[in-house]
Amino acid sequence: MLTLLHRIRHHRKTELPLVALLGLDGSGKSTLLQALVTRIAPIGAGVEVIHRRPGLIAARRPADGQPHPGHYAKPTHSALRSAAKLTVIAMDWLLGYWIFVRPRRARGMWVIFDRHYLLDMQVDPLRYRYGGPGWLPRLLARVLPGPERVILLDAPVELLLARKPEVSHAEATRQRSAYLTLVRGLPGSHIVDAAQPPERVVAEVEDILTAGLPPDSAPGRRAESSANREETAPAARAFFRRSRS
Repeated sequence: MLTLLHRIRHHRKTELPLVALLGLDGSGKSTLLQALVTRIAPIGAGVEVIHRRPGLIAARRPADGQPHPGHYAKPTHSALRSAAKLTVIAMDWLLGYWIFVRPRRARGMWVIFDRHYLLDMQVDPLRYRYGGPGWLPRLLARVLPGPERVILLDAPVELLLARKPEVSHAEATRQRSAYLTLVRGLPGSHIVDAAQPPERVVAEVEDILTAGLPPDSAPGRRAESSANREETAPAARAFFRRSRS
C-alpha cells in the first residue's frame, strides 16, 4: 500500500502540463508545433496535438492547414442555436477530457491544443459563427478542465497580415488586442514574440513548457545528443500528423 501511494504521489509530481497554443492566423502556430513536438517528445511518453477541442462529439475534420476565411462571410447563428451548440461543445470538452485527454496525461504524454475552442471563441466568435452571450464561453472556460499553460504567439499586425492576409487590418488589430487582454488575465499564461526567428520561438516555448519539471521527468533535456533527437523525430512527427487528421 505504501509503495502504491508513493507511486501515485510521484506520478502527480511529474505529470506534464496541459497546454493551449493561441495566436492569430500567421503567427506561426503550425510551424512551431512541427518543430516543438520533436524536441519535447523525449521528455515524456509522446506528444498528442489536438485541434481546438477533443472532438468526441460532433467531430469535424480539421482544415489541414489550408486557409478557409469563408466563415467570416457567413452570418452568425441565433442566440438560441449558439447556446445549444456551445452546450454540445461543453459536453465534448467534459467527456473528451476524461475519456481522451486524461488517460494520455496519466501515461506521461504531452497534450497540446492547437487553438482552444472556448478561449478562441472569446476573441473571435465569428470564426465559430457564435451569436450567443459573451459570458457563456467565459463561464465554461472557467468551470471545465482547462490548460495549465497558455501560450500566445504575438506579432505586429503588419507582419501577421503579410504572412496570412485573411482578415482586414482593423479586424486583425481588434483580435490581437483581445488575445492580449484575454491571456494576461489567465493563470499560467505566456506571451511569446512570434516576430523572432522560428528557432528562437521554438526554444523559448520549450523553456516555458519544461520550466519547473523535476529533473527525472526531463532526462538530459539540454544535454540530449542530436543523434537521440533525430531518432525520436520521425515518431513525433507521425503522431502530430495523426492527431491532426
